Amino acid sequence: MTERLGAVFFDKAELSMSSKYPFHEEVQKYFPDFDYTKPAGDPKVLCDMSHPENKVGHQQRAFSVFWALKQCGPLDLGLDLGSHRGLTPYCIHVDRYYDNANEHPFYGGKAPADVIADANSLSAFPSNTFPLVMSSHSLEHMGTTGDDKDIAHLLAAHWVRVLRPGGVLAMIIPDNDAFDVLPSDKDHKHAWGASDFEARILDRVSDLVEVVEFNTFKNMFSFDVVLRKR
Repeated sequence: MTERLGAVFFDKAELSMSSKYPFHEEVQKYFPDFDYTKPAGDPKVLCDMSHPENKVGHQQRAFSVFWALKQCGPLDLGLDLGSHRGLTPYCIHVDRYYDNANEHPFYGGKAPADVIADANSLSAFPSNTFPLVMSSHSLEHMGTTGDDKDIAHLLAAHWVRVLRPGGVLAMIIPDNDAFDVLPSDKDHKHAWGASDFEARILDRVSDLVEVVEFNTFKNMFSFDVVLRKR
């Protein structure tokens, strides 16, 4: 079944896939059941970006899959913002560049998103609808460079707006406390550390969401934020 969303078509059969994507089997070798808090090995190795044998990328992917499986299902899809198809189960993958026809302007490669749209505006999506909005290394690319108020507005007017009450916004954000975020990617517009994100961003949207989880990764690369819509 194909449905129209704005100017983009997507196929429900392709979206409503199980968690058994090929890469996910590899992730579960190190994070069984996608539990990103309990690595199957020494966390000082697997969850420390400075260690040459780290599996921080697997930890981050486990986080995304964990929350997708917890919140979503074949007939109750979430949104994964800034990603291409095949990454997060039971999610509509939304990205402005991954059209499967052109090279990504920043990272190269071609891949299909389910919906070609800019995550700065989710106006094509209805309010109070989705059980999950996922964002892995996307928020720092949004809005006006260095403008925290703009990001708070984006979250309130778009990312939180489309969540149903009780829905979850789960984000992975590069940690400026661990490394210099802005020069690490030419498209980065913001740099937050786990030490200042709450005061700079979360306090501005505290009337809309409650904090479920914050900064559990401790991986010297990124921090996680899980919010529940009130």
